[in-house]
Amino acid sequence: MGVFNDWIPPVIHTGFYSVTDIDTGDDTGYYIFLRSLFFDGDLDFYNELFYGHIEEFNSTGYVFNNWQIGQSFLIFPFFILGHFGAIILNALGYSVSLDGYSFPYHMALALASQTYLFLGLLITFQINRKYFSEVPSLLATLMIWVASPLIYYTFIRQRLAHTVEFFLAALFILVWLKNRDSANHWKHALMGGIVGFLGSVRIVSFGLVVIYIVDQLWSIYRFNFKSLKINCLIFFALFGLLFFSTQLITWQIIEGFPLPGNHIDRSNSYMFSYSITTFFKDAIDFFFGYKWGILYSSPIILLGILGAIFCEKLDEFRFPIIMAILAYVLLSIYVLMWIASYQYRYIIPIYPLASIGLGYVISEALKSRFKRLVLIFLSFVLISAQYLILIQYKVTLSYQNMQFVIKALSNIPAIITEQPELLLRSTNIFKLLSLEFDWTYKEFSYLVLFPLFQFILLIIGYVAFNRVKNYFEYSTKDIAKTICISGAIIILTINIMLIVIGPEKSKAEIAARQDYLKFQTQIKDAQKRGRFDEVVLLRQKAVDAIPDFWIAHLKLAISQELVGLKIEANKNYEEALRLNPHRQLIKFNMAQNLIKLGELDRAEDLLRLAIRDDPTNPKPYQSMALLVVKRGRFEEALILLEQALTLNPNFGKAHFNLAVLLMKLNRVEEAKLHFTSALNLEVKNPALDKISKLFDLKKDTQE
Repeated sequence: MGVFNDWIPPVIHTGFYSVTDIDTGDDTGYYIFLRSLFFDGDLDFYNELFYGHIEEFNSTGYVFNNWQIGQSFLIFPFFILGHFGAIILNALGYSVSLDGYSFPYHMALALASQTYLFLGLLITFQINRKYFSEVPSLLATLMIWVASPLIYYTFIRQRLAHTVEFFLAALFILVWLKNRDSANHWKHALMGGIVGFLGSVRIVSFGLVVIYIVDQLWSIYRFNFKSLKINCLIFFALFGLLFFSTQLITWQIIEGFPLPGNHIDRSNSYMFSYSITTFFKDAIDFFFGYKWGILYSSPIILLGILGAIFCEKLDEFRFPIIMAILAYVLLSIYVLMWIASYQYRYIIPIYPLASIGLGYVISEALKSRFKRLVLIFLSFVLISAQYLILIQYKVTLSYQNMQFVIKALSNIPAIITEQPELLLRSTNIFKLLSLEFDWTYKEFSYLVLFPLFQFILLIIGYVAFNRVKNYFEYSTKDIAKTICISGAIIILTINIMLIVIGPEKSKAEIAARQDYLKFQTQIKDAQKRGRFDEVVLLRQKAVDAIPDFWIAHLKLAISQELVGLKIEANKNYEEALRLNPHRQLIKFNMAQNLIKLGELDRAEDLLRLAIRDDPTNPKPYQSMALLVVKRGRFEEALILLEQALTLNPNFGKAHFNLAVLLMKLNRVEEAKLHFTSALNLEVKNPALDKISKLFDLKKDTQE
């Protein structure tokens, strides 16, 4: 759940992501479409408070966004739930921001991810039930979830589009299996609409169109050209394009042309350097690589793929399924070098197909007692291994580790015997409930409302799914036609809205933003040359170019403070804080400047707010400690420095400052230990050199 209130010791939160956290790159890239459309009524992201790419302006004047808009429309109902929650809390007298950044919105997004994952699992179960009995279908569905990366994207990093992607992929595959031979063009239009919308959620997911195209070609090969239904193909293509058109319009507004510029540039640059040798190397890494090789990191998917290849019940359409699986494997191998984490996540759209193969393997295993025992053992091993990989990801192992999976698997005995606390993933609800705390609206929201809503939404999702399924099976109406026409009206309405709120920017605004980029290039050059006065002048020009750009004011303030313009810096810190009241970095830097100006009360208030914004960052604790030392509160400073070192035991400056404080308190032997730690961590301070000579301290000693 994360550190959501002051009583939670920040050091216990070892999970990298949680309900309270949102990544400034991928996660925010998806979310800001919805937040900006709802609150700002535009697709201009320069004023987003937590987006990591706000300074990257396109030639259109709009801010770069490498992610897709489709997920926003599916999570919108949950977003509204979070918005009303924030309104209710304000009506009850609690100060919760109504801007899309406060915790009710974060909880709503997590609920959306989990609900769509659950719906995807229900659909995957239905796919399996076409071929197998309930038990193997249920086991295959559960295994494809808990023994794969889907478990990570369900609970740990919920704001990415992978659970929505899985839901839509499963829906498309189910509709395709039921209607692939149908001569009703509206059913083919429905397939096209689903896969088109899937592409607007994640562009690589558009690859599922392969299964439809290959199926049609396979039908011609097996029979003759008379089997080709031209009207069905036309409706499939038209509705696929229509439901994908929202993303095309979004690209047109942001990029200046209806294609993903960043994807094309990266593909082109990679293609020229790609070779057969590179392909074989990447293919070996995909299957057997020590970092994320699928044989080690997610063998359940490999088992499912093999099962799909050999399942005799798939004879009629085995070839299209194999071609779709092959297409995604090749795509993953090709883009492997681009992916920073969980490198096999590109094949999530074929998980429902892999589940069919897994259902076949399980149904065969259930035929004998010995095979059942092997199945139970194998299931336990694969699920446990996936979870043990998850709890180490960005916790005890860096995601950049080139042998991540192999090391994670080899660490399992040590985790069980030496670090069993990792097994419950730090700030889980059970651990939090075991601590002593006073109930506030935040505790009630996180520890009661959030799990309650999870349970309620599962029930609603299950009931709704069964009603829709029964309606499809027993209704005599042409439901596909109704869905396609209704969906087309909604998509066209959204497209018109986007065109209205996303006009071309004026030449003056484009010029101002291009000037800003030019100033950034000049600033980098001036910094390399050590011309800091010139940096200040250039940053002032950048502020003048975009006066309401919070990050421009923050960077100007930092540069002004660096050259001694403390009063001028404070004015820009104030403006940055007005434009972005949520950012810890602004409060932290402004507090440092205020200390230099002697405004200790205001500095202390800002540092307390900075600690509250992110209790896991050790730097504000140290700054607060130095401040309260000036005010004679030594014991409080001692606690703050100890907290900083608990969060980061290798924080050299904190070791040094704690040692100095301990000397003041006549705790000399303890001080020596921290002076030695500062030496070992190579802290550069003239006083440390004198003290080390005075006490004859050396590196790697405990004297």
